[in-house]
Amino acid sequence: MPTMTYPEALRAIEALKPGGMKWGLARMQRILALCGSPERRLRCVHIAGTNGKGSTARMIQSILTAAGWRTGLYASPAVTGLRDTITMDGQPIPEAAFASLTAELLSHDGEMGQADRLSEFELTTALAFLYFARSRTDLCVIECGLGGRDDATNVLPPPL
Repeated sequence: MPTMTYPEALRAIEALKPGGMKWGLARMQRILALCGSPERRLRCVHIAGTNGKGSTARMIQSILTAAGWRTGLYASPAVTGLRDTITMDGQPIPEAAFASLTAELLSHDGEMGQADRLSEFELTTALAFLYFARSRTDLCVIECGLGGRDDATNVLPPPL
């Protein structure tokens, strides 16, 4: 498994920003399948809407954590850095976990192909799902990105 430092991980993610939007869930489904489908092991509250998603997500995480649930949160905006968007019980993902999971996801570039390169949002979404699955969360609170059927968070299986 390739390794990288936290600053290297941030630079690698920053390099994903150029390029136009590529709609569809196929890239997310493929990268998650290559990583063992971590999203299928998660129980999630999936939040969508026009306004207040982040505030609602943080409030739900706070309530669940106070009640003793091991709770993951994937929400924006980042306040002090990208790690703020992925938290466990209110604490940002550790730098080492962020770096190692980024390296793991990027190691699949060859299998994905250049045309199917992940966007920054897709990579951080996949990173969050991997982190939460491996951290054995009780429940995850997931804020959608742009919304709509092609939002990267929509790879989550429906609860029923």
